Amino acid sequence: MVPRSLLARTRRCGCAPAFVLGARFCSASASTLTPSSRFPDSVLGKILGRAAGRQRRIVFPEGNDQRVIDAAVRVKQEGIAEVTVISPGENSMLRKAGVCVEALGSSGSFDADALERAHELVGKGDADGVVSGAVHTSGNVIRKSIQHFRKKGVSLSSFFLMVDEKDANEKMYMFADCSVLVEPTSEQLVDITVESIKSYRLLFGRDPKVAMLSFSTKGSADAPSVRRVRAALEAIRAEHPDVAHLVDGEFQADVATCIDVAKHKKCDNGNVAGNADVLIFPSLDSGNIAYKLTERLGGYTAIGPVLQGLDKPCSDLSRGCSVEDIICAAAIASLQSQ
Repeated sequence: MVPRSLLARTRRCGCAPAFVLGARFCSASASTLTPSSRFPDSVLGKILGRAAGRQRRIVFPEGNDQRVIDAAVRVKQEGIAEVTVISPGENSMLRKAGVCVEALGSSGSFDADALERAHELVGKGDADGVVSGAVHTSGNVIRKSIQHFRKKGVSLSSFFLMVDEKDANEKMYMFADCSVLVEPTSEQLVDITVESIKSYRLLFGRDPKVAMLSFSTKGSADAPSVRRVRAALEAIRAEHPDVAHLVDGEFQADVATCIDVAKHKKCDNGNVAGNADVLIFPSLDSGNIAYKLTERLGGYTAIGPVLQGLDKPCSDLSRGCSVEDIICAAAIASLQSQ
């Protein structure tokens, strides 16, 4: 989910907030503008623009929720993705917007049947990703995604995009893992790191600078958690030489993100220290606390959690999500699809 609304972005860009992605932009017609042209320099604009260029089909299995219906219409109208909505019955609003509707009937098992059907469609190649969680719990969403699309030999994890909208350049970090693995082993830290690199490349089309975090910097302290991070870094260098140059550590958070601190601690002899934009946390405790402090005290917008480590994209929304959250999840799922 996106814990904050995207309205702040639209207001800054001049878009009418009543229809966040589909409203008038200045005096231009919505039909003549692509998503990326409305938000040309924002993190969101880049994600929407790249998603629109791919034209993937995303399934929404929660067609009994009005937020999902509204989001599906906007995703279709804005050209962000093709859409299939699984609904208890026919829906004239969706049909009129050109959205594909699959009616299952309104039996007592609709929610479970619809979630299963969505994953079947993706598994058969009739769709590219699933966006759910507006109705279903995170546990149900994650269990179903693992059941159908678990990537062999890779741990499921997640990331948040943390965006500083107060910064003219919209400073952005990726935080992983903040919602799935409680106490990752060194092998799981490798998976989190490698999958985060893949996710970053898919979303932004460039290489990240990845810092593996700890309370220790380059051997300044020792503990089991520090040794797990070091072992993971060694394994990345040995087993993933194609991305090893993008990763460094172990670093304290200030060394990873502040160049002056990195220089003071003599860690600025590479590309990562002081310049990291992907932060790999040693535990769920640290990652979850960090993203919430960054959001609440630092004023960043948190976009996520986004699941990774699956063969197919499956997004986990919050049941308190907004229409804008669902739209953003659909765009990210589109970019995650291969």
